Amino acid sequence: MPSRYRRQQQTALRRVLAPAGWLGGRPEWYEGRIVWRDHHGLMLPDANDLALAERALRQAARIATAADAALLNRYRSRLSLARHLAPLHAAELRALVQPLHARQPANQRRLVALLAAEVACPLPLPESPAAALLAAGPPVASVLVASITNESVPLAARSLAALLLGALAHTHPEATFEQNWPDLSAVIPGAARNPGVMTPETLRGAKNDKQEDVASALQHAYTCGLQLGLPPDPAFAAALLAVPDGLVLARRCFQAVSESGRFGLPPALLRELLLGGNAAPPATAELAEAGVTLAELLTELTRRPDLPADASRPRRNLAERLLLQRGEFAAAMHDLACRYARSSACPATLQVLPPFMQAMLRLGPASPDLQRATVAALEIGLRLPPTLQRCYLEQLTSRHHDFWPPEAARAAGAPGLGAWLDSRRPAVQALARQLRRQAYGVVVPPSGGGRKTA
Repeated sequence: MPSRYRRQQQTALRRVLAPAGWLGGRPEWYEGRIVWRDHHGLMLPDANDLALAERALRQAARIATAADAALLNRYRSRLSLARHLAPLHAAELRALVQPLHARQPANQRRLVALLAAEVACPLPLPESPAAALLAAGPPVASVLVASITNESVPLAARSLAALLLGALAHTHPEATFEQNWPDLSAVIPGAARNPGVMTPETLRGAKNDKQEDVASALQHAYTCGLQLGLPPDPAFAAALLAVPDGLVLARRCFQAVSESGRFGLPPALLRELLLGGNAAPPATAELAEAGVTLAELLTELTRRPDLPADASRPRRNLAERLLLQRGEFAAAMHDLACRYARSSACPATLQVLPPFMQAMLRLGPASPDLQRATVAALEIGLRLPPTLQRCYLEQLTSRHHDFWPPEAARAAGAPGLGAWLDSRRPAVQALARQLRRQAYGVVVPPSGGGRKTA
């Protein structure tokens, strides 16, 4: 439990940071502008709001401790991003991306500037400026290079420009770039006029580690576009690639998404977690890989059984009814897994879900009673703070025989299984309360109040 002085210091810090509180939200595209959404609503910051936020951060730095450094650094980076996004305006975005308009040099510069908005927003823009620039062809190369060389542009936007530059070379391998293709050797190491000669050894000439990391991120983005073209979600790919080992992470993430199928974590959720700042690129790739294990379990659960050709109609009807129940169970578990991923953004938490589901399925078939009990136990965990959710699931899995004794389940039988499962819910709620007491040193009732069942 934090000391009294620490609680007072945190209260003072929150009060000082109040004018910059909107930086804790997420950027969204709204009516042709970038706004920031938090629990108060939408915020369209102007110059005065940016100045107040900067002043609040300077004042907060005077009273902050080492434990607050991560929060202040995140707010500073968000403020820098907000300054870059504030001037962007494109009320006619749908018209701007049309081929006739996208080929005009002035509109190309506007579209390249909007790459920063495309890669900053967790939710996709109504139209993709990156796709429009790719359709415009090689003439946009010089505008993209100008964005890549501009150090005031956020690194994720520069990575998206580099990805798009490589995709142009991938899409137009037969084109002659002597006129439109600039000399990239000073921008992306090893690119020169031959897009295929980039090697890691060319990065050794960087002046410092930061420049080397930036050059490595740009190289990986360029190589990804050169080898694969423009991905379906360019902003998500660019955000993954904007780290030194981004190319490896992007390949892992894309492979996991393709292998997981319909029961894996949706790409839109992974994009929201990554671009919203809730999960770093390595954690995003691990979340996608954790979704593969979950998808394998749920896919096997919904597999149609092989019945003999001479099976009777009642047997076939029973098999169809059981298959429908298993499908409903799998859909409910997939929805809860997505909610856990959005809440905790922790791969280790998601990795505990399949063993817990398997333990519950050992109690009996995926009936509505078992589904209701499993959903109730998982929703109790969602009411806990994200830092406690992994421990809660691990306790339920490792002590599963204590919470749901298999012998008692068999003794209850199918007719009484639902009532028996409901009788075990107070023990699960007691575990959640115990974890809260251990974490905070005080008795904090779960969300919803008291001993109310899920």
